[in-house]
Amino acid sequence: MGVLGQAASGGPARAQEQTWRDGVALLGDLKYLPGFKHLDYVNPTAPKGGGVRLQASGTFDNFNPVVSSVKGSLGAGTAFVFDMLMTQTLDETSSAYGLIAARFLLCDLPTAPGSAVS
Repeated sequence: MGVLGQAASGGPARAQEQTWRDGVALLGDLKYLPGFKHLDYVNPTAPKGGGVRLQASGTFDNFNPVVSSVKGSLGAGTAFVFDMLMTQTLDETSSAYGLIAARFLLCDLPTAPGSAVS
């Protein structure tokens, strides 16, 4: 019986210990240990600063990517404004590290009663 089934029947629910993670890998182990300073292919002493100018032709009336498929034309380069919670590295396959999220928890997916996966 799953955790939800035990809780619903009044039985004791199993306490699951959760571990905070800096990254997750689907295949194998993570290359970078917690607290790494920079990726191997990044030059930390590279010059900083400067500017970028992007050109796009056409018109726009919307900067909101959530409603752009329903209403209006999305402005070019809008994707550069937002960051993701996690990002992949260029030197690993199927692994991700926190970008905005410093650490995260992975939860177990609920399984149907009687299923082979536990």
